[in-house]
Amino acid sequence: MQELLTLSIIFNLSLLALIIVGVGGVRYYCRKWVHDLWAKKHDQKTTHFTWMPNNKNKIVFLGDGHIARCLWHELFHSNDILNRGVEGDTIAQVRERLDEVIGRRPRQIFIMVGINDLHQNRSVKDCLIDYRRLVNDLRRHLPETEIFVQSLLPVYGSVTNIYGTQNLKIMELNAELQKMCRGFVIQYLDIHSLMAEYTGELNEHFSNDGIHLMGNAYMLWKSQLEEHVALHPKLKSRSRGVREMSFA
Repeated sequence: MQELLTLSIIFNLSLLALIIVGVGGVRYYCRKWVHDLWAKKHDQKTTHFTWMPNNKNKIVFLGDGHIARCLWHELFHSNDILNRGVEGDTIAQVRERLDEVIGRRPRQIFIMVGINDLHQNRSVKDCLIDYRRLVNDLRRHLPETEIFVQSLLPVYGSVTNIYGTQNLKIMELNAELQKMCRGFVIQYLDIHSLMAEYTGELNEHFSNDGIHLMGNAYMLWKSQLEEHVALHPKLKSRSRGVREMSFA
């Protein structure tokens, strides 16, 4: 009897709370809970970077979850590669954490970011403005660093349906990024065409959720990068004739 009374009280209180805040209120608090949880995870990840050894002259992979989910150093068999991808990051959020990357004076940076901006229904124009700011910051502070901008990847299935013209916006932003790279005289790498079907959607064999990649897709991605990733610093000759590794 006591248990029934307790359950009845809990049920009535829950019903009362629902009536007070309404369905909209419940949705608000659910979204707030998810956002707060994501913010904590984001801080955990980014502060982790700042405590890593400040190694110079490395190769940095920078961006969102597409970057974050790959063990790039193992894929390329090299400890020269640093992964600075963070799940859910937008272009602006990547830019906000550039100080840590700039401080390492990397010899190469490979960027992929922007899909989360489009998921938030930001316009291609606004995405491009943020991307230009990001690249400008890198070029200003790291004039000797080789910068590569990689295309956004396609999506497929329910993701395409949810966001409607998502793949069209992805292709539009990729075209603008390619123009931007020509203007900045930096390299643009088309990874999109490797992953896309003739329909413009992501090949369904490369993902099990319509967005994030399986291992076979990363192997294909690697094949596109191999000729660009400079795993070994160039050798320079000093005036006294001794050759050694250059970390300029």
